[in-house]
Amino acid sequence: MEPVTRLNPSGGPWRVVLDTDTANEIDDQFAIAHACLSPDRIRLEAICAAPFRSHRLTVEESVTASVDEICQVLSRIPSADPPVYRGSDRWLSSPKDAVESEAADAIIELAEASEEPLLVLAIGAATNVASALNIRPDLIGRVGVVWLGGHSFDFPRTDEFNLAGDPHAARVLFDSGVDLVLIPAMGVSSHLLTTVAELERHLEPTGELGAYLTDIVREHRRPHWERAKEIWDVSATAWAINPDWVPTRIVPSPILRGDLTYGHDPNRHPIRYAYFCARNAILGDLFRKIAANG
Repeated sequence: MEPVTRLNPSGGPWRVVLDTDTANEIDDQFAIAHACLSPDRIRLEAICAAPFRSHRLTVEESVTASVDEICQVLSRIPSADPPVYRGSDRWLSSPKDAVESEAADAIIELAEASEEPLLVLAIGAATNVASALNIRPDLIGRVGVVWLGGHSFDFPRTDEFNLAGDPHAARVLFDSGVDLVLIPAMGVSSHLLTTVAELERHLEPTGELGAYLTDIVREHRRPHWERAKEIWDVSATAWAINPDWVPTRIVPSPILRGDLTYGHDPNRHPIRYAYFCARNAILGDLFRKIAANG
């Protein structure tokens, strides 16, 4: 099977579903803005609320919180009005399990709605997209997935938040043969650092969206004067906008072991594995677009 780039032969904008656990952290909000403000490369057809693990919230409550936060961001982008769908209310019980939800249904329906391929930018636990693939295995070859999950292959473990949230969903992505771009957290998207001082100077004065994004970072990291913050999730939107910003190499799909380490078999099907993020180009593009939004 050819890697995911074969799904966009025209070079035009991708048909995109953004699958996001927005209420979990503060980087998803930047990715939503990036997707909404890049219509030349991303035709955003839906946003799905992904579940996340929390000591404060049930799985279902985490989805509700993410729906609310997605709407908070969209209310500050006048040009954007994508439909928002609720995701899974539980985790997969095995790699063959599937959870029916608005989000899984939307991925299936959008994939079937056009001969053009659908790209899912998954920036949380992969429960929604894995469920869609298990419900409809025939979507493989028609759907591509860019997933931010796990850590670099060089790390001793890969129990990163998104992967550890639903390891069985990660196994679906690795084992199903779906066209996959894997973007690790530590070692790759961890390059996407900004500071409160930078945001206060370049984003906060630009309008309501810039002020909101600055404020959530400021509140997230206190004391913030000596710290930088990763805007991890923008790596996925950046790949869709310009894959040169998130360069990849073709590798055999990894095997996710029970202890959340990777195994490697050279005979496995290929995926694209990201090994770098061009921080200045990516955040520069994002900041300019947010400023232009006003």
